[in-house]
Amino acid sequence: MKLHRNDLEDLENPHISINDSIVMDDSNYVEHDRYLDMSDIIIKGNGFYDDKTTELIVGLDLECTVVVPCAITLEPIEIEIDTQFSESFVF
Repeated sequence: MKLHRNDLEDLENPHISINDSIVMDDSNYVEHDRYLDMSDIIIKGNGFYDDKTTELIVGLDLECTVVVPCAITLEPIEIEIDTQFSESFVF
């Protein structure tokens, strides 16, 4: 989901529902020793756009699977991640 400021300003209701899956391909990755792969990315949450302050506040649940090297053997292992976070964007 991509939102532009104009899209947010045109909303009739300032509340936004977010439910999206993300597919990572090679162009999305920055080479990093700690993360070998990321898949099954699901983001759900809600947002609120305040047109007076031009601030977008979101609360999100993130679920995904990451592949990282084992700290001892360096063999790839899969880790399931399920976390919540909030973020504020000011335009």
